[in-house]
Amino acid sequence: MSHYRLEIEGMGCSHCIRAVENALSELGADINNVQLGSADISFEGSESELKAALEDAGYELKSVAVL
Repeated sequence: MSHYRLEIEGMGCSHCIRAVENALSELGADINNVQLGSADISFEGSESELKAALEDAGYELKSVAVL
């Protein structure tokens, strides 16, 4: 499993953090940390899967960095 830091646009409150956690969990990502504007995760899928899941939740994936 690879480890990533996601930069996410559109997060502004604790509800946003929970929504992002739920969207990533539904994909099967292991969530290490989510805070406003970013998430550290472990995931075996593709960047396009992450992008689609976050867009469905109302957020925009700005960048993905391998940790």
